[in-house]
This record gives sequence, structure tokens and C-alpha cells, in this order.
Amino acid sequence: MSTKAKLIFSTCCAVSGYIIYRVHEYQQEERDRVRQGVFRDIERRANKLKNQQLLEEQAELQRQLTNNKKD
Repeated sequence: MSTKAKLIFSTCCAVSGYIIYRVHEYQQEERDRVRQGVFRDIERRANKLKNQQLLEEQAELQRQLTNNKKD
């Protein structure tokens, strides 16, 4: 094999290796983003439940306050 052919072959191998590395890295980042999305959804649900409970408590206190004013 000539020197030029070896140089082209090694360059192609290096570029292919770099592309494979970058694709793998991108896929890992994408998996991490998806996983973080799940954690954010869980946190949002917990916050929504907490806010709903606070709203119900406030509504109950408002009912008690209006009942006390009527008496």
C-alpha cells in the first residue's frame, strides 16, 4: 500500500471513530435530559398536590370565617 493510501485510510478511521464517539455522547446527553424530565414531572405533581391541599385549607378557613361572621 502506498503512503497516500495509508494516510487516507487512517484519516477515514480517525474521522469515523470521532463520529461514533460524538453520536454516543449525544445519545447519553439525550438520555440524561429525558431522565431529568421525569424527575421534573414528579416534582411538578408533588407541587400541584401541595398547592391543591393549601387551596382546600384556605377554602375551609374562608367558610369558617364566613360562618363566624354570620353568627
